[in-house]
Amino acid sequence: LVRKGTAFRTAHEIVGKLVAYATKKGKTFAKLSLKDYKEFSPLFDEDVYKITAQSSISARNTVGGTAPQQVRRQLSRAKKAIRIRRATKQISPSDTQGEGEKGQ
Repeated sequence: LVRKGTAFRTAHEIVGKLVAYATKKGKTFAKLSLKDYKEFSPLFDEDVYKITAQSSISARNTVGGTAPQQVRRQLSRAKKAIRIRRATKQISPSDTQGEGEKGQ
């Protein structure tokens, strides 16, 4: 919907209502008809059936977004910040154990 010109906040609200509808009907998104989708927005088209969790995650390719490239970038920045803080004795290695830093 956002790619078709709907404001993110509005699209989020529409999808929230769609989730509630699908849940009430006991259907997955894949089992909803195009007519069902269009009751929530006329912008829905056959391409709605191509949406996957991966395509949704990848679509958020902005700073701080969920796209794999952005997640790798943020992990890299966090690891660098930890190395700098350790080097300047602001934190000890044990302060980050158990948070994905073990053995790295």
